[in-house]
Amino acid sequence: MARKVEPEEAFRLIDHRGVKNRPLKLGQNIEGISAEDEMDGKPAEAPTWIRYTIIAVAITLSVGFIGILFSGAYLVYNQNAPTSKAISPDEPLIIYSDEDSKNLITITLKKFLNCINTEERTDYVMSPDSERSRMINYYEKRGNLDVALWKVKLIKPATLDGARIWMVAYLDVKKNLRYMILMRSGNQFLIQWSASIGYGELSWDQFTIKQPRKPIQMRCYALRNIGAVPANFDSSTHYGFIIENRRGDFTKFAIMPHSSEGARLLNSIPVGSRNPVNLLLKYIDQPNGTRQLVIDKLIHFQWYQNTITNKGRPVELRD
Repeated sequence: MARKVEPEEAFRLIDHRGVKNRPLKLGQNIEGISAEDEMDGKPAEAPTWIRYTIIAVAITLSVGFIGILFSGAYLVYNQNAPTSKAISPDEPLIIYSDEDSKNLITITLKKFLNCINTEERTDYVMSPDSERSRMINYYEKRGNLDVALWKVKLIKPATLDGARIWMVAYLDVKKNLRYMILMRSGNQFLIQWSASIGYGELSWDQFTIKQPRKPIQMRCYALRNIGAVPANFDSSTHYGFIIENRRGDFTKFAIMPHSSEGARLLNSIPVGSRNPVNLLLKYIDQPNGTRQLVIDKLIHFQWYQNTITNKGRPVELRD
């Protein structure tokens, strides 16, 4: 990824040794110093061919130096421009063996987990421009950290909603089992970050404390409720669901009006299955002073969206 080149660093690119400030010899006058005299082992009057060679080298270095300055200026000007992860149309797609794919996925995962800032992490994720603000919120504002890879337990390819994905189960150096979803982009394997992290606009701890009245995007699991809805709601106008977070320490009953976007689609979840979903959730005040969790909208099934217009389909995940 392009980064800003400081002027001092640009000079080091030309000559890593830097500029030498030589001390004056005893009795030497500063006005009497000749550049040619300072060239060790060379006479004061060099032959003509050497002079022409020196002039040619000087011109070449000057042209190169000007090129570096222009490149540095472009990098400074363009440092905030979005970096495209798209493969060049002239670059042929490589057919990887299963073993090659697994090796590349492992390398990508290891590099991602070793990153120390958000900009580095965006090099290894799908849709970096849309993920950047979420990653800043997750890592920098909430203070979450990734833990380095110890070893990969399983890499399993699958097709979901017509897209090829690779599910990765791995152990971090603290021996915690974790999961990532990767997809192929050109000849790279990149991480579906929001889906892998289960990203929501609030942490579940904050969501529980705040009980927000405005819709908040959250990735969670949804199960169809086969019992009756609360007394102050009508089953002819509202569906009932059980909402769980990834860790399983948030389990709440939620209602969803039939008129809400995606309501009938969400109600097509097979009974008894636990589906990963991306929802807009909020709380509403009840006459008895309590608050009721409400599903405001089904954004899409699964924890990543294959296409913008497609909400996907439910899958059967049973305990």
